[in-house]
Amino acid sequence: MTENVVNQQEISLDGKRYRIAPRRGASVLSFIASRYPGKLVLGDVGSDSDPRRSVVKWTDQRGGLGVYKLDARDPELDRCAYTSCDVRYKGGITLPPLSRYTTGAELSGDITAIGELNDEYGDSEIYAAWGGGTDIRKYDGRADSWGESLHTLPGAATDAVTISHRSASGHSQYLVFAHGDEGFTYTSDGTTFRKNVKPAKFLAYWNDRLWGMDDDGRLWQGPAGPLRTSRYSCINDAALPLPPGYVTSLFVGPDRSGRPILYAGTKVGLYAHDDANNRFVETPARWPKHDIGGSGATAWRGVIYAPVGRHVYAYSPGRRSFDFAFPRRGEDGLFTTAGAKGGIIKLLPTHLDLAVVMDGLDALFTPADIFLWDGVGVSHAHTALSWMSITAAWVSNAYGKYRLWWATDDGLFGDLPNVGYTELRETLTNSRFGPAASYAPGYPDTSGLLRAKHVYPWFDAGQPEVTKTALRLRVETQDCTATEVIEVYAAVDYDGASSKLVGRITTDGTTTFNLPDEDTPNGTDFKAFQITCRLRRGPDVSKTPVLVSMALEYRKKIPTKYGFTFDVALNQEHGGRTPKDMRSDLASAIESTNLVEFTFRDDAGTTRTHYVDVVGVSGGEETGLDERGTSRVTVEEI
Repeated sequence: MTENVVNQQEISLDGKRYRIAPRRGASVLSFIASRYPGKLVLGDVGSDSDPRRSVVKWTDQRGGLGVYKLDARDPELDRCAYTSCDVRYKGGITLPPLSRYTTGAELSGDITAIGELNDEYGDSEIYAAWGGGTDIRKYDGRADSWGESLHTLPGAATDAVTISHRSASGHSQYLVFAHGDEGFTYTSDGTTFRKNVKPAKFLAYWNDRLWGMDDDGRLWQGPAGPLRTSRYSCINDAALPLPPGYVTSLFVGPDRSGRPILYAGTKVGLYAHDDANNRFVETPARWPKHDIGGSGATAWRGVIYAPVGRHVYAYSPGRRSFDFAFPRRGEDGLFTTAGAKGGIIKLLPTHLDLAVVMDGLDALFTPADIFLWDGVGVSHAHTALSWMSITAAWVSNAYGKYRLWWATDDGLFGDLPNVGYTELRETLTNSRFGPAASYAPGYPDTSGLLRAKHVYPWFDAGQPEVTKTALRLRVETQDCTATEVIEVYAAVDYDGASSKLVGRITTDGTTTFNLPDEDTPNGTDFKAFQITCRLRRGPDVSKTPVLVSMALEYRKKIPTKYGFTFDVALNQEHGGRTPKDMRSDLASAIESTNLVEFTFRDDAGTTRTHYVDVVGVSGGEETGLDERGTSRVTVEEI
């Protein structure tokens, strides 16, 4: 128990009093014991060489979204928590491609399918099944109009496919809409539509034939050649060995030798079509039953991709490999500012990316989203208004523009369904230096479309238990103007509500923001720190601000602990103890595995008692039977 010290030149250590030798200026010398060891710098100095501050810098975000918090053991500095910006190019985060709604047809009922067909001049045009999926209309790209109804399907469209056929008589192209138990309907000119009563929920074109599958999993095939007459004859081929309602997609993909064959996606896995024996064969791509498992599965770059819930599997028949494609194992997944609580309902191959359509699946105020995966990282390409679902999607270069077309439903508040599109990149060339690109307006977007926001992961410097101090942000930018603006926000300790505007950038170069602000640049304490950037442009769709790099300067400081140095006088008895007794007590304090109590004040409340480790003892002592001497003792709090 600590004894209060009331006498001058006296201290108490481990419950024992000692007389201390006087020093010039002070009897007990105190110092700060809690300091990080100095940095070891070899060769030229860098941005993190300053001994009193540290720097974390992001210059490349091509790894895409999905990392909520940086792991100090493996800091993936090329990853972000979330982004709706274009992060395809190193050192250049830009606005995402332009998304916009068309002028809708003002019809109630979902738009259930989108397709395309060439006109008489060979130019591709977009068609959609409006009004609950039965009203077929064509988009006029010049007038931005869906015009009049071209045809009424006998049932809601469930799928659409464009097929091309070349024969000695020339080339023919058809747009085919499946409509479930009511069969399918096709047209070659957008004027004349022919119906076939063969039930079809999903369609595919393979081996110069149209193939279809009904909801019971029964596959049929049409005759080779063009779809010319209403007497187009379809014959049964194979059936899935599964209950009705299990099929979720029909598509063409590679077999083990790389040759294209038919595949059926189901709620429990992928089945390969054995054309020679008119049967379906179970593949290694299996998963536990999931209601939307396999929905919109497709082949891309020689690999089959199948979504199951919020994950996408990759199946390579030639390599006989089956594993997660994305999100990667152990990462935080596909999420947006609203959480992305839905599931993936369709995959669409593009030149550079695999488009991933995620629907809210009737979850209240959960947005429908479209992500782009380039084989390495994922970025967010489109968000519908939070109360809407995406009901159809299609990739096309119709009207001379490479776009991802999508349809949204009427939502919760009576908004009419509509069709919109997102511009897609066609080459790997940086859009700033290649062909002219059109960029989204950015943040905020009053039309309700995707807002351009880039959120870095939460950063705790590998020491979540220690309070750090954020000193300043250094942001390198290009092409910023009065209208092309980047806003920087900061949040602390996993509290999104704490996010505050740090500043706006309208000029090029490196902008420094002292924290928390320029008036009081004394730093912002944090256990975890997160930076968010919002980008926006002016009326010129060809312009974008560019976020080149982001650096956070911070100070790590261990919780303050004190140390003390004093000289113990062992020259005479003190408190009834001989020099030998005191030397033995001092040895016990030195050898103690527990912290020992130390004080040199009269403090009845023990608020000035220090629990210390004896870290150093030195001094001189007499010889023989003479135990007298002086010991310099150093103790430190831990």
